[in-house]
This record gives sequence, structure tokens and C-alpha cells, in this order.
Amino acid sequence: ENRLCKPAMSECLADTSNLPTTHHLILYRKWLASEAGLMITGNVAVDRDHLERVGNVLIDGEPSPSRMKALESWAKVGVLTGKHFWMQLNHAGRQTPFFLNAKPLSASNVHLKNVPGQRFGKPKSMDQQQIYAVIEKFAFAAGIAERAGFTGVQIHAAHGDLISQFLSPVVNLRSDIWGGPLENRARLLIHCIRAIKENVGKKFPVSVKINLSDFQSAEFWPDDFEKLRLILNSEPIDLLEISGET
Repeated sequence: ENRLCKPAMSECLADTSNLPTTHHLILYRKWLASEAGLMITGNVAVDRDHLERVGNVLIDGEPSPSRMKALESWAKVGVLTGKHFWMQLNHAGRQTPFFLNAKPLSASNVHLKNVPGQRFGKPKSMDQQQIYAVIEKFAFAAGIAERAGFTGVQIHAAHGDLISQFLSPVVNLRSDIWGGPLENRARLLIHCIRAIKENVGKKFPVSVKINLSDFQSAEFWPDDFEKLRLILNSEPIDLLEISGET
């Protein structure tokens, strides 16, 4: 009905089992009153070892009936007035807090500097099997979102999380097919898009969120953003959200 969108903001409201709670339902009922045509959830982690922070909702493996019911309840609130409600899918990679994972996976073993109140472990460079496992996790989580009643998904490829780490020439120092030129650094994102579409079908919307700038590397941004945009133009995505920073 309109082109207004409530973008993703990490709610940090999940319970100790990483399930949505009544707090999610209350919050999204309030946001629903904005009458935005689309709402996008905050980070939903696709890997239990790589949460963005405590309080993330998690989809990692076939959900139990109780987990599915919690996801369905969340989805129902977002579509009460016939609007779109998309789930943002994410893997934090090296940005996983140290106390959750002291040895997170990333594109390369480039350590993220600690900042006040946040400490990060030295990451391990992912091997081929781990990369393909992440692609499967994104596709699987998208399928669960569809089953739960969400009307689309968004791949979080911005803000310094895993897919953004692969896109960055500062963090991605690989010399294989997943590193080097932009076409290689974007390979993880492209594979995730295609795997999700293969799982959910052409009619289920898929969005991508990427940085115009991460404010760290003059090599990538914004020149390579334009190249990436052209690459994504040939992929089956329905909305491109542009953001910034890590």
C-alpha cells in the first residue's frame, strides 16, 4: 500500500533459548501502528555459535513445535494489517562477542579491535566446507521464516558481519575463489541469494542489505559498491537496502 519501511534494528529481546518473546509482540504491534508498508526484523542468527549479541532470535536446525509456534506468533503480529513482514538473517562472524565465542569464523584471521565494552576473539579463516555450511544455514533459515508466516527475508551483508567481512578487502585476505577481486569476495553473498531463492521459490521476496561505505577502506567503498550493485542487478533480489559502517 505504500513504500515506507521500518528497517532492521536489533531488538535484543529473545529469551535464554533465543526465542521471540511477548516483548517482541508488544514492540511490533507498536511499530505496526506506523502504517509502514514493510517491517524488517532485527538480526535473526543462522548459527548458534555466531550471535550478534545476547538476545538475538536464533534459527539453527529444525525447530521444535514450541520454537515454531513462537516464530509463528511473531510473524502473525507483523502481518496483522496485511503489510509485509520480513525476517533479517545474519551471521556475525568475527563480530561475535568474545564471551559467546572466543574463536569465531571469518573470511580471514584478521582480528577485530576491541572497543569500550566490547571484546572480540581472534577469528579463524573459514575453509570451503564451513563456507558452504553457512550458505546452507541461510537458505534453511529462510525456509523456516517462510513456514512461520513471514512474507520475505533480508540477507544482512552490511555493518561488518560475516558476509560484509567477505566483501571487505581489508578483512578478506583470501587467495582462493572467495577472495581477491570483488567478484570473488561477493561469491558468498551471491551463493546465499541463490540458495535461498532455490529453497523458498521465486515469489518469496529476498532483500539484501549492504554498505555504501564501511568507513574503513578506500579500496572498496564507494567505487566497488557500484560494481556490486551491477552484480546484484542480475540476481533474483527484490529490494536492496543501502547502509554504512561496521
